[in-house]
Amino acid sequence: MMAQRQLERARSFMFVPGNKQRFLEKTETLPLDVAFFDLEDGVLPEEKERAREMVIPVLEKEWSGPRRFVRLNAQTTPWFEGDLDAVVRPGLEGVCMTKVNSVDELRAGAESIAQREKERGMKPGTVRIVAAIESPKGLLAAADIAAADPRVCGLIFGAEDYALELGLGANRVEEAAELLHPRNVIIVAAAAAGVLSIDGVFPDLSNEEGCLKDIWQARRLGFTSKSTFNPRQVDMINDVFSPQPEEIEYARGLVKAFDEAKARGDASVAHGGQLVDLPILMRAERILKEIGER
Repeated sequence: MMAQRQLERARSFMFVPGNKQRFLEKTETLPLDVAFFDLEDGVLPEEKERAREMVIPVLEKEWSGPRRFVRLNAQTTPWFEGDLDAVVRPGLEGVCMTKVNSVDELRAGAESIAQREKERGMKPGTVRIVAAIESPKGLLAAADIAAADPRVCGLIFGAEDYALELGLGANRVEEAAELLHPRNVIIVAAAAAGVLSIDGVFPDLSNEEGCLKDIWQARRLGFTSKSTFNPRQVDMINDVFSPQPEEIEYARGLVKAFDEAKARGDASVAHGGQLVDLPILMRAERILKEIGER
């Protein structure tokens, strides 16, 4: 039996350098949904072996913190197989496969994971996959990658690597309009496959206002989740990606009005000056279900 496609209640994802003991320890106490213990870009080449060794005890210990994922080095690097040898073990819930450009790459990675699960007596499908889309080639294949294997539970946008391949500037300007197209493609590809869509990080650590705007933009575009490497951004992400008070109030009134219309034999109703039919009702019911009212 393979794992469910989507993670429950996964709003915030944070990259945690695998070679920083203080950060590894602090992660357990954060109000975070998923931790990506990082073996890739957050770790220099000469530190990668040490990072693996430091992440293993975090996976093996009794844990009360966020879900434990590991960001792997790309399959084209000499570290990929060694990363899997180190981290596929009980306690690991998933991996972030980086720089995925094709279905073949995704499936090859999934087969490598399955082999190690079997060797270590783990239930098949235990280890889920978040596939990182970080290039134009990967973007063109995003929908197929999202649907390529039951282990895939999400797509994440690697904005900085994508921008590098496009030759964009080093500084992000305001709403980063140049990245709206790839973000929309990833959202649609993930939704079509029934998996999470995880927006990339907001890189300016000192710009709290800009970060909040970026998080809101991600939610309004349709992302299910947002990633960060800054613990100070976690609360903001969780708040924005949770139902807002005004949304909850509107959903309650809408459902009540629709129930009354249904009792009259009507298939739609006007509520708050808006004509409401079944798809809008279902969105309202989803909000109430998220807070435990349906």
